[in-house]
Amino acid sequence: MFLLSQQQQPEDNGFKTSYWIDALCINQVDNDEKAIQVPLMSKIYTSATRVFVWLGLLPRPGEGPHRDCGCTLKTVAWLGSMFRDQVMKKREGPLPSALEGLSEEDQRRRVAQGFVWTVLQYSITRDYGQENAKAGGFDFERIWQLFCERPYWRRLWIVQEVVLARKAVVACGSGEGVVVDWDDVRDALQLFEWMTLYLDIDPEYRRVYELLGDIIPSVMHLEEATNAHRRSLRQGQDGMRLMEVLLFTDFADGEDKAIQATDPRDRIYGLLGLIRESDSKKIPVDYSDKTTVSTVLTHVATALIQEYGPDVLCYQRETARWVDEGLPSWVPDWTAPRRPTIGSVNLDGAGGVLDFNATKGTKWPLDNMLETAVIGESRPALFLPGAVMSTVIRVGSEFTSFQGQENYLAECRAWLEELQQLASESDEVAKDNIWRVPMADFGLATRAETETPERYIHGFKVLLGRVAPPAEAQTREETMRSWMLAESWDYRRVWKIYGRRAFVDASGRPGLAPRQTCPGDTIALFRGGQVPVMLRETNGGVSGYWVLGTCYDHALMDGEGVETTQWAEAFSSGQRIMLM
Repeated sequence: MFLLSQQQQPEDNGFKTSYWIDALCINQVDNDEKAIQVPLMSKIYTSATRVFVWLGLLPRPGEGPHRDCGCTLKTVAWLGSMFRDQVMKKREGPLPSALEGLSEEDQRRRVAQGFVWTVLQYSITRDYGQENAKAGGFDFERIWQLFCERPYWRRLWIVQEVVLARKAVVACGSGEGVVVDWDDVRDALQLFEWMTLYLDIDPEYRRVYELLGDIIPSVMHLEEATNAHRRSLRQGQDGMRLMEVLLFTDFADGEDKAIQATDPRDRIYGLLGLIRESDSKKIPVDYSDKTTVSTVLTHVATALIQEYGPDVLCYQRETARWVDEGLPSWVPDWTAPRRPTIGSVNLDGAGGVLDFNATKGTKWPLDNMLETAVIGESRPALFLPGAVMSTVIRVGSEFTSFQGQENYLAECRAWLEELQQLASESDEVAKDNIWRVPMADFGLATRAETETPERYIHGFKVLLGRVAPPAEAQTREETMRSWMLAESWDYRRVWKIYGRRAFVDASGRPGLAPRQTCPGDTIALFRGGQVPVMLRETNGGVSGYWVLGTCYDHALMDGEGVETTQWAEAFSSGQRIMLM
């Protein structure tokens, strides 16, 4: 195999090279040994002179979906090294006339744009560019295969392998195989990310962007985690924050794309080598049967809520562990597929920009604020300071259609019309802002109001048939459909309606909540939280609530609830809400 061939290479300075292979050097069936070895992984990888990232064997010519993997790997590495040398490095010597008078950042942007155009012009996909093959073009179909069809990139344990390595190389094949520097691959990922910034690209290259849309989520977490870890070390820290690492590796929407570990507890244990000691010591490593996945996830949630408060509930998601393992509803299941969140944790401290401001800047104190207790059959309960603000009186249908289905646009219109009907008794301000509900009033990166909201309103009206299409779009049904899809794209791409449904609360406010939401469910605000949380009263004689998830409730996202008597009374009495 590959490492056997490496052992046959000449010795370095007279010393024989030793290799450490985790699958062989750790007894995978000995839980006690794994519990000792896993906390040592960071020392092992940071001490190694080189870390080999082995993608697997090369298939025989023409076999399998990974044909020409070695050539493709070399192409990716070449693109990365060229991008680094021509774009990322500080320019020296006389400047070309096109760059004179520009700031360093503008120079880099201008050069990057030119580099991107060159790559596109020499790109190859199934739709175009076959003539570029003879000129040494860049086959993005095979680049897609390299990153999206090789399971290596989705393995959880590789994160610390590449992040902690002093020097990492990527290898493919047996014998001498193909070996390239990981830094070159990382720089190619930066290039791909730069390419996605040019969204107004010629439609001819749309296929490249479709492929990049799959590639980047599959591997960009490695680049982001590496940068974040190096940044934490430069700042004098001994590792990353637990929340950071979880978010960097929470990147896939489907089970088939999710980050993988044979033992689901390794979704947490496999990241401990990257995080600061103050976080890692809160999560004991125990592979015995008494420590379930739910036990580990509860340790994590407790540590995160202690530091960040109720905003951690933004990452709560529907999971079978609620029933199968008794996972508390307030504990995010980081092993389950993600979905777009409503709200987020502020990692930037006091100077950070909040997505929303539902409790008007009330702070989450780190001291003596977190209270837990075991209720019933060993189910941990969490007590948070907060107030019940309203209840749900009507809910809409769950949206399940996807673009590409024949009735997709009709389903979009029907869902929006139902939303309007739900809010028919709301005040005029709410009705005028009903377009905000499907996107939870949040665009690509910030609140809708700061992202040219006219384009979102336009998409809303197009889907409802309120914008007259141009004459040329009315000639055929397919032309009309293409026009509607294009005109509503900016709006639909920021929708957060999958896995959620619209609702109206007792005050007439429309909103968007988890799909489990029913009439009678409760909307609450918690001290220090950015967004409202949808709750359901428990039964069985226990006065508590299940957490359904965070929600968007119009006119309750910017501190309006803090001005109410419910909030004032709860705050003055020190009321705490029990979450089960």
